[in-house]
Amino acid sequence: EQRPQHARERPLRIAALDLELRGAGNLLGREQHGHIGAVGFDLYCQMMERAVAAKKGEAITPELRATLNLGLDIRIPPEYISAEALRLRTYKRIAGVASEADQSAVRAELTDRFGPLPPSVENLLEYAVLKSACERLQISSVERRGPEIAFKFHPTTPVDPKTLVRLIRRLKGARLDPSGTLAVAIDGGKAGIAGTVRNVLLQLEAGD
Repeated sequence: EQRPQHARERPLRIAALDLELRGAGNLLGREQHGHIGAVGFDLYCQMMERAVAAKKGEAITPELRATLNLGLDIRIPPEYISAEALRLRTYKRIAGVASEADQSAVRAELTDRFGPLPPSVENLLEYAVLKSACERLQISSVERRGPEIAFKFHPTTPVDPKTLVRLIRRLKGARLDPSGTLAVAIDGGKAGIAGTVRNVLLQLEAGD
């Protein structure tokens, strides 16, 4: 039975509204909605990738989806992109940003189409890059806790303990608790919250 056009569009409108109310959520991870059989397309692809890697005898990187809760506005305002469906596609486009080069390309694309980015969209682009770095470092969560940022390391993190020790000595007031959570004071200067996170991740990736 052919459903009316308005009935087919309703789920998309609801999904877009949910994004406006709650932020990008899982779209900043690799999870997507849709189904192939009972498992879904994204999970199916992940399972296939792991199966192929295991067959080749390659090391399988533990699947980890980092979460960031920095208390920043990361929404795409309707005033910037008015069409709900287009905003939804833009959230998904930004979800694929994994590097500085990706970030610059998407920023240029959005600026060309819609004009200069509002601060919340710049925040969203920054979130995407930071989240990708967290997943490379196997950091399961980054959360603002008052005047500090807490970085929760997964047990499989590739970060060298010596790198952590050097970082803690370098950053005034930084500390690591027994649960594997690194607390770092927020830079009160120009760097701010996102800049503090970026600085820590860059040092952890550099390993110096």
